[in-house]
Amino acid sequence: MVTLADKIEQMKTALTVDEFAKMMSVSKKFVYKMLKRSGLESYQLGGIIRLDPLSTAQWLRSRTVGKRG
Repeated sequence: MVTLADKIEQMKTALTVDEFAKMMSVSKKFVYKMLKRSGLESYQLGGIIRLDPLSTAQWLRSRTVGKRG
């Protein structure tokens, strides 16, 4: 089974906050809070924030609470 973290890790370009919010089914405001509080790594180019697919996938896996199956 391919997980969301697997899908993110395979992405070739950096994620926008909006893209990640849609993937997680949360608001952009919630993603910004996660960026401040949870150690989710990002980088900023001018006023634009981007998330690295590899570190975002690792971050997501570190918060997995159980296995399905």
